[in-house]
Amino acid sequence: MTYQIGMDKSVTKFLKSCDKHISKAFFNKAKTIAADPLLSQWKVDITPLIGYKDFYRLRIWSYRFIYSI
Repeated sequence: MTYQIGMDKSVTKFLKSCDKHISKAFFNKAKTIAADPLLSQWKVDITPLIGYKDFYRLRIWSYRFIYSI
């Protein structure tokens, strides 16, 4: 089962304005997460957010992306 990825307008705007290698890395890791969000923790740098149920943090270089399942 593959999950769909929905992004806020601010994320889309940021990804268009940042370096291409950051946006490319984001989309590659987003595909990995969409394929299996729970097992992908071992493949990409994902940490559950403390105090929030089903919210996770994806780290790409010095940037942090917050997402939920």
